[in-house]
Amino acid sequence: MRSHFDGAKVAHSRFTDCYFREADFTDAEFTNCVFVDCNFDYAVFVRTRLPHSQFQNCSMTFEQLRQCLALHDDNLRWEVARNLKVNAINRGMSDDARSFLLVELRASERHNRLKGWPPAGSWQQRKYSDPVDRRAGRARWAALVLGRLFWGHGESPLLVASFAGIAALVFAALFYVLPGVFISNLSTNGHPNVLDYVGFSVATLVSATYGNALSSSQLTRILATVEAALGLMLLGFFVSALFRRVSRR
Repeated sequence: MRSHFDGAKVAHSRFTDCYFREADFTDAEFTNCVFVDCNFDYAVFVRTRLPHSQFQNCSMTFEQLRQCLALHDDNLRWEVARNLKVNAINRGMSDDARSFLLVELRASERHNRLKGWPPAGSWQQRKYSDPVDRRAGRARWAALVLGRLFWGHGESPLLVASFAGIAALVFAALFYVLPGVFISNLSTNGHPNVLDYVGFSVATLVSATYGNALSSSQLTRILATVEAALGLMLLGFFVSALFRRVSRR
């Protein structure tokens, strides 16, 4: 028989070894509660809030709680998702742990944006009045945004490949504009064109060679070294993101 907790309001309570299998939690709220070794298999959560609650070795999946997490403010969503991530890791549920982590990171991104640039009259403005706190929030926000755009927090090898393509084009433009890159195996009538410099840039990025192309000036040698180092770093990010993607299949 399915248990129903419709509209339940529970605070500051501890649940240990409880059997909530197939239970129905609709419009419920558990504030600052602790759940230990509880069975939530096939339980249904509808518009349920879990502020400041903790879960230890509980059988809960991301799909069960996806809708509930969206009901919380950013700081509470970060806290709840972080705890559920740890719970999933301890139970060996790597896919769910990764999903909770992404929710945690997005909530942290929005929280730190409001911490760094608090709206007038908001609680963030009152709490983070110290310029040091605001600078820390801006730095953390920038790091999270870059991580999301650069490689989807480790989830998107395609983003890394796209960034590598953009980097190759940017360096090709620099090599084209700056003097000091000489290419002997030219593609058209002894005069270098844009494609020659793109080829040289791509070869440098992947730490390969481009025929008899070389950089003779100090500035272009520095640029080529920087691009080669960037290519090795991008390769590491790409392999890491690809492994994460393949390992979950």
